[in-house]
Amino acid sequence: MRINNPVSPYALGSTDAEHERLIRQAARLAPLTERLFREAGIGPGQRVLDLGSGVGDVAMRVARMLGPWGVVVGI
Repeated sequence: MRINNPVSPYALGSTDAEHERLIRQAARLAPLTERLFREAGIGPGQRVLDLGSGVGDVAMRVARMLGPWGVVVGI
């Protein structure tokens, strides 16, 4: 998805290349992110609000942790 917005509120832009960079970054940090969530007590069946969810990688990761009865809302 490419968003052509000359006045993007995101400092690094909204290009395809920037989205790819964010996806690679999320993949690299995934084990640490998941450990942080588990240590914070996030688990099956809970509801989570993801503020500033970007391309959604963290929201999708936490959704897998929550299972079919959990809910994630990403903004």
